[in-house]
Amino acid sequence: MQTPPMGGHPNQGSRAEYVYGIDMVRFAAALLVTGFHLTWRDPAVADAMWSGWAGVQVFFVVSGFVIANSANNATPIAFIRSRLLRLYPAAWVCSVLCLVVLLLMPEPDANLARRFIASFALAPDGPYIASAYWTLPVEIAFYAAVFLLLLSGHFHRLPQFALALAAASSAYLGAYGLHVFGVLDLPFLEFEYGMLNMTLLRHGVFFALGIFLWLWSRGKLTRTGMAAALLALAAAPLEITARSVEFVARSPVPLNLADLWTGPLLIWGLSLLAIAASARWRADVAALPPSLLALLRLIGLATYPLYLLHEVVGGSAKALAMQAGASSMAGAVTGGALSIAVALLVAAVLEPAVRDRLRRLLDIPQAAFSGRPALSTLYRSGGTV
Repeated sequence: MQTPPMGGHPNQGSRAEYVYGIDMVRFAAALLVTGFHLTWRDPAVADAMWSGWAGVQVFFVVSGFVIANSANNATPIAFIRSRLLRLYPAAWVCSVLCLVVLLLMPEPDANLARRFIASFALAPDGPYIASAYWTLPVEIAFYAAVFLLLLSGHFHRLPQFALALAAASSAYLGAYGLHVFGVLDLPFLEFEYGMLNMTLLRHGVFFALGIFLWLWSRGKLTRTGMAAALLALAAAPLEITARSVEFVARSPVPLNLADLWTGPLLIWGLSLLAIAASARWRADVAALPPSLLALLRLIGLATYPLYLLHEVVGGSAKALAMQAGASSMAGAVTGGALSIAVALLVAAVLEPAVRDRLRRLLDIPQAAFSGRPALSTLYRSGGTV
């Protein structure tokens, strides 16, 4: 499978290999997270979209799949360049938009400048302009591990890396589960939303599962890999259930964990099936009319900006709608709809403009250093699976 140019569309030769269904899974996950953030702190609708936070765990699985695909046979410099072009332009645009919205709202946060700078730079320890940014350092840590595989010329060892990631993360989650459910007192395992998450111990099983799904889609999942995937499948529900415990404890209204804990697991499990189905029938989806495929691609590209800006843009729109007399649910729907519209604008117009300028800046050092023997490793293929 090939990955289209950053921000572009697959060309005719690669269209049948591009997994358009992944774009739909990503967008659905972003919608779930949007619904969660616009409702869970409002007592009137606190349980309406409560399970939507599981979209984050879906994102991590998708990242494992997509990054394995894009890094296969890539050079280290091409990989890191593509990640910079994917992460930063949207983060810059969305952080500026959020800053403008917050400045226009009554009583702006005195800490707003610091939060904006941390979000603009994707600083690993925040504080961020929106809570969703906490996952980006986790993603960057995963990208860094894949980059090191490419730099060492050992990308062919990706299956072993996924196995080690699944084993280490499963061991952590086993111990953390004992802590969360009161069997053992192990407070040092509480990572919250800080930099310790960059160890990938808490979320590594999700990235590993994405890699295993990609290997399966290429017919290269061995029996050992299958065993490791089953281990990750067994450990992942521990992380999701532990997160359920945390969110129930933080809810502004009393919630019964027994009534809720299966929802996030169901969302996550169905998403895994959707990812597998997207890979299995990618050629059938790619045979759809080009105009429809272009729309699917745009929706997929809108996922990232929607994830970054929905709390501020959508939350502010909800607050204004409710001040005008709308109900909590009507306000949440209004905020969600506006967030989607702005995300589509970012994906179609604003992000590409910023990305093109960043691409030209990155071309300058590449042209200057690509011919130097000391840097030749950066321009050689890191290997293939």
